[in-house]
Amino acid sequence: MILWSMLSLSCAENTARRQQDVPQPTPTPGMFPDLNEAEMKRLDERLPKDARDILESSETLELVETTDTCGSGGYDPPIKKFKGCNVRRRTLITDSSIKRKLLNSIFSAAATSSSGNACWAGVHGLRAESEGKIVEMLICFECENFRGATSKSTKPFGGGFSPAPKPFIESLLKER
Repeated sequence: MILWSMLSLSCAENTARRQQDVPQPTPTPGMFPDLNEAEMKRLDERLPKDARDILESSETLELVETTDTCGSGGYDPPIKKFKGCNVRRRTLITDSSIKRKLLNSIFSAAATSSSGNACWAGVHGLRAESEGKIVEMLICFECENFRGATSKSTKPFGGGFSPAPKPFIESLLKER
């Protein structure tokens, strides 16, 4: 009995110690914290308000995964490669609560990550249209960056992109 108590106590102490060393889990979609002032500034620099407005006001978001890297070797806005690249999976997001969670995760990923890597292997894309204006983005989770453009601007946007939304995006693409 004494030996059992000692073993139980030792296991409990080790478990508590291990739990302290475990990194905190990545926030799940829809549970991203509010952005602070510095993160909002970074979001404005990387994903301009006019592009976010189109994403927010669109009735539908088109989410794709291509079989090939899109935008390799350069970037020519606006993105016209979703149709040009072979699409492996595609889904239309029309549910407002899912759309909100997706946009929250995208905005947070663009605002909270570092500058990403110098490579490019984007295979995920997001497209939205509202009142004749279009925004398209390519996302590279491997390189942790994104690129995009709006139909009304010749200036592309982009920057570092956290991998946190990848499981949510993958789940959306699998469900449809």
